[in-house]
Amino acid sequence: MLLGAHALPAMAVWAVLGAALGTVSGTKLLLFAAVAYALGYGLAETLRLPLRVVTLSRQVPASWIRGRRPGAQVAVWGLALGPGLFTHNYYAGIWLIPMMLALNGDAKQGALVGALVGLGHGLSRAVGILRLIPNLEEWERPATIILARFRWKLIDGLALVLAAGILIPRIF
Repeated sequence: MLLGAHALPAMAVWAVLGAALGTVSGTKLLLFAAVAYALGYGLAETLRLPLRVVTLSRQVPASWIRGRRPGAQVAVWGLALGPGLFTHNYYAGIWLIPMMLALNGDAKQGALVGALVGLGHGLSRAVGILRLIPNLEEWERPATIILARFRWKLIDGLALVLAAGILIPRIF
């Protein structure tokens, strides 16, 4: 249930976003912005420079969860966390994806790619939660969380630098 509660809403949200952004005709200005974003944040995350990620500061409010049955709690968490757009996200890579969808210029492909992005993001959030459950004592130690976040920021940064490298030749 947890996998579906995170993946299905994420797929729907990202498919709609992909279709909408796919109708935008990718311009050189957008391409340049995507390269600058990917390179800037990629280097910052890879080198651990103090550049704040553009993100929402809110999380799932406790009032949305409190007093609900476990199934309803999972559904609320899945709807809010699965897409990765409505809550705090520590990684800059999430915001390159809408730019890439807009550069595509095809609504059908945008919807398909968006759905796949949503599936990947929703499942990764759900798997992360499932991974925590048997190891709660380990994850209650702040050092474990900080080290895991550093590792994922490095991976996100390297992926952004790679994306910038792939996009740069399209500018010329």
